[in-house]
Amino acid sequence: MKTRRIVALGGGGFSMEPHNLALDRWILSLTDTKRPKVCFLPTASGDATGYAAKFLSAFGRLDCEPSLLSLFRRDRDDLRGFLLDQDVIYVGGGNTANMLELWRTHGVDTALREAWEAGVILTGLSAGSLCWYEEGVTDSLGTNLAPLKDGLGLLSGSHCPHYDGEEDRRPTYQRLVQGGDLASGIAADDGVGLLYEGEDLVEVVTSRPGTRAWRVSRDDDGILEEPIEPRVLPADPASTPFRGGCHCGRVVWEIDVDPRQETVLDCNCSICAKKGFLHLIVAPEKFRLLEGEEMLREYRFNTGQAVHRFCGECGVHSFYTPRSHPDQVDVNVRCVQGLSLAELTIEPFDGQNWEDRVDEIR
Repeated sequence: MKTRRIVALGGGGFSMEPHNLALDRWILSLTDTKRPKVCFLPTASGDATGYAAKFLSAFGRLDCEPSLLSLFRRDRDDLRGFLLDQDVIYVGGGNTANMLELWRTHGVDTALREAWEAGVILTGLSAGSLCWYEEGVTDSLGTNLAPLKDGLGLLSGSHCPHYDGEEDRRPTYQRLVQGGDLASGIAADDGVGLLYEGEDLVEVVTSRPGTRAWRVSRDDDGILEEPIEPRVLPADPASTPFRGGCHCGRVVWEIDVDPRQETVLDCNCSICAKKGFLHLIVAPEKFRLLEGEEMLREYRFNTGQAVHRFCGECGVHSFYTPRSHPDQVDVNVRCVQGLSLAELTIEPFDGQNWEDRVDEIR
């Protein structure tokens, strides 16, 4: 009989840590196949095309055969056969309640159980973690966190993902368990992976040192929270920074963000259209100017709030301080080394009507 395995991720993986695919590589290492087939189910996000593109980009760089299964735009008749042919089925985040309802309509719930029993590894984060349990805490049913009582039930008890990643998750889960609204269960911080064989939790790992899993239960004094220390996964070899700069090489910087996993904006305002600037806004702690600070020249126009910085030698505009995000850094993705436009998710932004549209990107 095949080993039935589930990997529940509290958070992390390609969509939350695009610069660190340690969790995703670990999941692939659990298969017995040299080049495993990995199917992504983005149902919970409404089969968002950007989400699917990030999966294909990330797993396209790993030693596997990635594919997608869409229920909103069905292009397959035999869903059961397709899922049973996979080595790993990876479920994305989003609205858990809507996902479960749609799965049941299309028979995916039954196919997933069959795949699990046949030895296919089931995994996912957030909604893709919660769905395997009998019940758990969700934000799918309104504006507040609430109990979800109709999970697939492959794993007994309850579950809470994002235990450290969202302010209300931990107190809400404890309150629901203590009050009897949810059964005792397992919570997982972002970056934590829970490996089950059958219904037994056999290993806990993390891509983020300092995070952990937790057993949460009721006791005579109220709530009992027992930490489970994980094994820290080795740093992902593909997590090295992306480097960019100007044409002459005097201005050099690097970012700790993978542009292939982000949405890049193509603005049609007068200055961006003339320069061909493709925008990726990053936090200042993820940007480092390595060389050429003395070479930078500033240009401001109109309101003067945007600080455009050009190399004084070659004139290339590789990064600047944007008016929309004055506390962050906007890098020109065309200036990042080793990237092809075909690898990017590019969306237009109507900068000609900046005042009316800026809230779309803030």
